[in-house]
Amino acid sequence: MRSVALAVLYTTARAVIVVRQAAPDELLRVARFRAAAFSSDGRTASPARAQAVHKLVEDRVARGSTLLCALASGEDAACLEEETEGDGWHPGLETSQPMKLFQSFFKSEPGATLDESLDDCRIVGVCDISRHEFDLPTHALAPDYALYLTALAVHPALRRRGVASSLLEAVDAHARREKLERVILHVEDDNDAAIAFYEAQDFVKVRVDKDLRQFGTALGLNPDIHYLFSREVVS
Repeated sequence: MRSVALAVLYTTARAVIVVRQAAPDELLRVARFRAAAFSSDGRTASPARAQAVHKLVEDRVARGSTLLCALASGEDAACLEEETEGDGWHPGLETSQPMKLFQSFFKSEPGATLDESLDDCRIVGVCDISRHEFDLPTHALAPDYALYLTALAVHPALRRRGVASSLLEAVDAHARREKLERVILHVEDDNDAAIAFYEAQDFVKVRVDKDLRQFGTALGLNPDIHYLFSREVVS
């Protein structure tokens, strides 16, 4: 049976955004789209690569990883039509073909769209969240240590319009359902804009101890140039 995806409506000062949690089967379709996006021609992936990506995502989904998508429609989405290709706002969404594929998973099944008003919806922001990193045997962090925010990205045309804040509200809601008390993330130390945004959202830079250093290293990050930020889940 197809999983029911969560949808929450956020009205910001300048945009009306619906944040929708992708269902597991949708995430697997997205994996195929991303595999194609990173292929040599940007349209197709070799069977071996597609299978490898599918297996990776299937494992992540089974361990609690998911994708939150911020969707806009009408006037809030119209400005995206004028954007040129290659803005690189999120891996796999740099050209029109992968974007169309990525968008299509909301509409590929009967009843898959949020509601009739969002038949013309566009994805304007995405947020990857996960927990499986805390199961790694390379550190002593407990599986219930936190919810990990892997990536957050917003389309350039809708930045500073509350999209990222709406996604973070949905992240907190997801953490509460998982009975987790904090959200953590890494930011490169020279990414001033991201650091300023997260600090404005009450994230605080964490002193990295031995376990947190091992945690970052296990993720392929350099603890010397990646800051770790943490925020208590907003109730």
